[in-house]
Amino acid sequence: MVSDAPAETSPSLVLGHPLLPVPKFQPESTPPVAPASTVPPPTPGQASTPISWSPTEKVAGGGKFSLCLNNAVAGLRDEFNCFHLVWAQDDKLWYGRLIARSDHWATSALPRFGTTGSVLFPTLARAGHTLFAAWIEDQQLIVARSDNLGDTWQAPLRLAGNVSSLSIAALDPPTHIPALVVAWTDSQKNRSFLSSWQGRQWTASDFISPVSLATGTSPAQDPCVTSNRDLFCVAWRDLRAGSERIYYRYSSDYGAVWSADKPAPYRGDTVTAVIGGSPSLNLADDGTLYLAYQRGLISVLLYCRLGQDAFSQLGVLGSGAHPQVAANRYGDVAAGWERPELEPDGKRSTYIGLSVYLNRGAIYVGPNAMPEAGVALGRDQPLVSMTDRYLDIVWLDGRENATYLAHRAAILNSTGR
Repeated sequence: MVSDAPAETSPSLVLGHPLLPVPKFQPESTPPVAPASTVPPPTPGQASTPISWSPTEKVAGGGKFSLCLNNAVAGLRDEFNCFHLVWAQDDKLWYGRLIARSDHWATSALPRFGTTGSVLFPTLARAGHTLFAAWIEDQQLIVARSDNLGDTWQAPLRLAGNVSSLSIAALDPPTHIPALVVAWTDSQKNRSFLSSWQGRQWTASDFISPVSLATGTSPAQDPCVTSNRDLFCVAWRDLRAGSERIYYRYSSDYGAVWSADKPAPYRGDTVTAVIGGSPSLNLADDGTLYLAYQRGLISVLLYCRLGQDAFSQLGVLGSGAHPQVAANRYGDVAAGWERPELEPDGKRSTYIGLSVYLNRGAIYVGPNAMPEAGVALGRDQPLVSMTDRYLDIVWLDGRENATYLAHRAAILNSTGR
């Protein structure tokens, strides 16, 4: 049996400073939220939640699909509440935009870097009206940029080779010159790297030279980048201790300089390193940093408020893998993960796990927060995105003869919206 505690055998850490620095640019106003809850979630069905779901939408059908991994973002909303999404289908790169308050999807193929070969794990980031897309094409890391929220795209650039996973995040500084951070794993070196770009010419040479995430030649995999206000933060699965740990670094100058790499601390009876892998990070508008990760056969959700020096546990999501977390400034948090289950006939089915915590845990629903989550749906983990008003979930649905890309949105009706 796997313990619910995020860590149990790692040595205690000596702390005394915040996990992340206080951002220079504070939000104009932060709405009041309920205190963070450490009480275990109620039994599913006992708590109601003010969430209104749209019908399931088929975005694309047929063919061979690839979505990003849980350490990256497949879709996001802009300030006009339009939802943007990228995916690969039959080794072609696709971009879709869902017009706000409608069920109309506008889809188009994006230009590839090359003409043949595989396209895997496309992901998105946004800074103001600028969208960034990145993907793996024949093991090469490719990035593209749009300065008009997806209407047109700059030519894609190649940044690295031998890439097995990637993650990107962007910021819109007060100067409104977009900043982009790209992190990836080099499968040959078994190490992870990052690079950044800020508003210069759109050429590969304008990205800073790659920086190794881990000290020396320590094995580092599956990096995840998140951003908010003037902060970037990256976490990854680190193997320097001989077993899985989550390590992290941050930058408070838009990716130019990074802090030293450190194990992510968890505060239980003592402060210990977070043991596990497959990290997903989200830095919310109120300064709270959320970490979902996989420990053994369970998925766990942690949080660290602005000024705190260690993570605390928000909840154990349940059995399954590849968790992804999204949050907003009201203290609403959503975590999706893949729940494989063995059916009575001996076949293995994949279910969607989705837990939603509203107002910092004051209201909880899960692990089947989406109405269809109790049905065997798909092949891959669900991908979640959240704004102050909307929760979006994307997955590959396998209930029909041919797999299709599905999307569903929820309106968050909590008090004070």
